[in-house]
Amino acid sequence: MRKNLPVTSQEIEVPTNAVLISRTDAKGIISYVSQDFAHISGFSEREMVGESHNLIRHPAVPSEVFREMWETIKEGNPWSGVIKNRAKSGDYYWVDATITPVMSEGIVSGYMSVRKKATRKQIERAEILFDELRNTKSFFWKLRTGIRTLFKKLGLSGRIILYVLFVFVPLLFANFEWIQNGLFFYPPSVLSVGRSECFFW
Repeated sequence: MRKNLPVTSQEIEVPTNAVLISRTDAKGIISYVSQDFAHISGFSEREMVGESHNLIRHPAVPSEVFREMWETIKEGNPWSGVIKNRAKSGDYYWVDATITPVMSEGIVSGYMSVRKKATRKQIERAEILFDELRNTKSFFWKLRTGIRTLFKKLGLSGRIILYVLFVFVPLLFANFEWIQNGLFFYPPSVLSVGRSECFFW
C-alpha cells in the first residue's frame, strides 16, 4: 500500500467553480489532468502524467474505500464518493468525485474522474464512515466483512438467497443513524480485487 507522506493539518479550500478532471488507463496511470486539478493538487501536469493516480492518495482514507471503488469500476459501473486527497505540499483537500469507466469494444480501457468541491455535510458524513472503517475491532465491521467474503465464495444463486435474507438485518437496528446511512451493509461485488489494484486511486 502506498503511503504519501508527510501530511499536514492544513486544508486547501477547493473553489466552488473548480472542476478537477483526470483520465487514466485501466491500471490507473494518469494520461490527462485539467488545469484545476494541477492547481489544487500542487503537482504540475508533467509531474502527474505517466504516474499512478495514487500519487494524491491521502493515508487517512481507509483502503476499504479504494477496494470498493475498484470493485465497482472494474465491472464497468460508475462510482461516486467523497474523498480526501493529499496535495504535493502535504496539505489536504476534499472532493466529491465521480469515476466513470471508459469502454472500448465492451472492455474497460481506462477511467475518467470528475471532481468538484465537497460540501461540509458530505465531508462530515465521510469522516464518520472513515472512522468506522478504521475501527477494525468493531463487531459490525467484522460481520460485514464476513458477509462480503461469504458472498464472494458463493455462486450467483447463493448470493441472491443470502442477500434477500441479510438485507433485512439492518431493519433490526433502524435506530442507528450510521446504519440508516448505509455504512453497515451493501451488496458485495462478485469481483476479487488484487492487492496492487486497490491503491491506484
